[in-house]
Amino acid sequence: MSENSCCKLNNKSIYGQFCGECPDCRTVVKEKALVEKDGEKVAKKKVRILSTLDVLISVFVVTPLVVACWRGTWQLMDVYASYFPPWESFIIGTLIHIVVGISQESFDGLVNKKHKSRLCNACAFMFMKLYTIVLNGVTNMHWRGGWCIVDEYFGTRMENGRTILEDPRGSFCFFTICFLILFAMRCLRNLNSPPFEICLDYGDHMFLFPNMFKVKASETISLYVLDVIFSISIVSNLGMFVWRGIWLLFDVFYFPQDEVRSAWGSLILGYIIIAIVFLLQPFMKKLCDNLNGIPKLLVADAYMMASVIAVIVTWRAIWMLLNIYFLPENEELSCWITMCVPMLILMIMGCSNSVLVRGVCLDAEEPDGSCVIFPCNYLKVIFDQEKYDTWFNIWTGKGKKTDLNNMLNGILANQSHTINVINYHLININDDEKNEKNNNVNKNGVS
Repeated sequence: MSENSCCKLNNKSIYGQFCGECPDCRTVVKEKALVEKDGEKVAKKKVRILSTLDVLISVFVVTPLVVACWRGTWQLMDVYASYFPPWESFIIGTLIHIVVGISQESFDGLVNKKHKSRLCNACAFMFMKLYTIVLNGVTNMHWRGGWCIVDEYFGTRMENGRTILEDPRGSFCFFTICFLILFAMRCLRNLNSPPFEICLDYGDHMFLFPNMFKVKASETISLYVLDVIFSISIVSNLGMFVWRGIWLLFDVFYFPQDEVRSAWGSLILGYIIIAIVFLLQPFMKKLCDNLNGIPKLLVADAYMMASVIAVIVTWRAIWMLLNIYFLPENEELSCWITMCVPMLILMIMGCSNSVLVRGVCLDAEEPDGSCVIFPCNYLKVIFDQEKYDTWFNIWTGKGKKTDLNNMLNGILANQSHTINVINYHLININDDEKNEKNNNVNKNGVS
């Protein structure tokens, strides 16, 4: 805009602050609209591409690797069953998780930072990997112990390749009660796993995870310890039992006499439900945007349970297919390979923490429709194109605002504009020293 502009507001540097009547002002407003339109189109296209790739990576790469790692670790404990008795495994697993939960901030403060010494950085890196490996073993031991206890109590056994329940009514009542308790506590979303979430191996996700009541250790240590104990011994264990209940339903009713057909049928069904859930996500987000209170909670929980069923069915399918086709004549070797190789690949990819089960969150806790957005961010984080407020950041209050500056400034690199991410106003940046004062006003007044 020229120095002798007739803008009535006499503020030449902020788009949207012009009178819109004189030719110069109308030109500026048109320019603003074109830049915003073109920039947003390119930005949205990039986000859509990265989001689609993230979903595909989560569904077809991360999930099979995570399931294979769990299958190898779990069934190795079956091979060496004498070393992993159910009750001892369940109790020790619970206690170790409680210790890890209490000391999570200490781990994060000591290890998860950049040290001056290369040796310290190398040791911290190795500790992070060892932490994941050990906690994966502890989690499998914990869950296997819990499942074995429930199976023994309700008389669940394998007979001629078929799952038999001696007390179906009692087991149904038990699993239903566990589900209803989780629903009443608004904790159903804790049942989710890959492909609907990816946990990276760096940042706050490495050691920190939320507890039920979000008590901070810096506030009241006794309440913090109680929060950790409740989150793990109650919420996590209830989730473990609900998983067993849904898994058993498919064992008993989904082609129970044909293991191969049951495995392939579960795989097809699981991926169909996964596709439907992801396709419905934009609609569900808009729906939850317009809901509040109990209606929003019920809609979000129904959507989350659909994703949980998809997860369990898919996990069961991949698990069974590995048992059927991958070295069935040598179970021990098969388990060692599926435990080690997938873990190594996940570490190379930087998402080995996806094998862990940690933390507690509340259903429909996030504002608006973000409660039904799945944290499947992988390439978006790696390329730093978009940083969503992940569930973890919302739970812990350490959210990072969505950073569109880097994304859109690259699009507008050849133009003299920058983006204010708070209200998306376009600010005209002139190199002329005469406008320096106005630019300073813009930074203070608009940003």
